[in-house]
Amino acid sequence: MRRLFICATLALTATAAQAEFVSSKTLSDWLDSAASTTGSFKDTTIALGYVAAVNDLLDGTEVCAPDNVRGKRMLMEIRGWMRRNLGKWDDNAAITVRNALTDLYPCSAGQR
Repeated sequence: MRRLFICATLALTATAAQAEFVSSKTLSDWLDSAASTTGSFKDTTIALGYVAAVNDLLDGTEVCAPDNVRGKRMLMEIRGWMRRNLGKWDDNAAITVRNALTDLYPCSAGQR
């Protein structure tokens, strides 16, 4: 079910983002909207799908987030990381998310 949600979200975001490439600035805007009490449900949903897709690609190899860190909590932690690490942003949001996730939730040798 989660993979279906991710696929559907990514299909929707391809049109919204005008291409497969999503900038870190666009991701930051989505995350800011998700953090706001008056933020857009659409932005939150797109951000969740985008981050979940990157996380799923890395999960268990480079990223070992605890089971209780999912959804909006992960979005807020990535948002915080982005605010603290402006110099580590890449133009491509997927790389920025990867950088954030590997810094926030690195795998130890025993976790892989």
